[in-house]
Amino acid sequence: TTSMPPHQPLLEELAQRADWLIRYRWAAAAGVAAGSLVGPLAVVPGLSCLACCVVAVAMVLYNLLFRFLAGRMRRTARSVRDWGRLASGQFLTDGGALILLVHLTGGLSSPLLPFFVFHAIIASVLLPPRASYLHALATVGLVGTLAALEYAAALPNRAIPGLWRVDPQDPLAVGVSLGFFAVTVIVSNHLAGSLARRLWARTRETLALKDDIERDAARVRSLHAIARTVNSTLDLKVVL
Repeated sequence: TTSMPPHQPLLEELAQRADWLIRYRWAAAAGVAAGSLVGPLAVVPGLSCLACCVVAVAMVLYNLLFRFLAGRMRRTARSVRDWGRLASGQFLTDGGALILLVHLTGGLSSPLLPFFVFHAIIASVLLPPRASYLHALATVGLVGTLAALEYAAALPNRAIPGLWRVDPQDPLAVGVSLGFFAVTVIVSNHLAGSLARRLWARTRETLALKDDIERDAARVRSLHAIARTVNSTLDLKVVL
């Protein structure tokens, strides 16, 4: 990756977080591709191999786009808000890919549903508080919309044979499952975010202190250079 201009440790920290998301997404796309190829043969007889492969390819393509945007932002030294928008865009796009995979593997019965909880926890660590809460609510909204569409039979329920199943036509079962899911996502987001905000505040203080030390060191070097010049000559014009 291209290094950012000096004396911008906060932007560098945000850029490193964006890079971490991009690296994590390569592994996620590989996992989806492997699961879509192995699942139909060994684990999930009803899994649509082609549909899951399409999702994996889409993840690779939009990850290439995010990698390009992050590299360009490093060169142009964008603001903290711009890096936050890039992170939010990544989380929203990942949420869209994950809801497709959840639909393809059983909806509320999908074994991939807990990954939304992990996703919300990561968002609470990497995003500002307001953005992370909005992400958690968007996650609940996505899953709720999928459950409503399957309940109305607008989308087929692709339950995996042999696994625990929530009947998509049973309003009580759907409501209880969705309620527990919503509480889990929001509480996990809040708890992880509370800890992350404390760590992030200390990180900002440390970065600010590092910046102050670098400025003080630059002043000391300047004074040292002036002192050497004064000691080396008595010519007033050279000293000034």
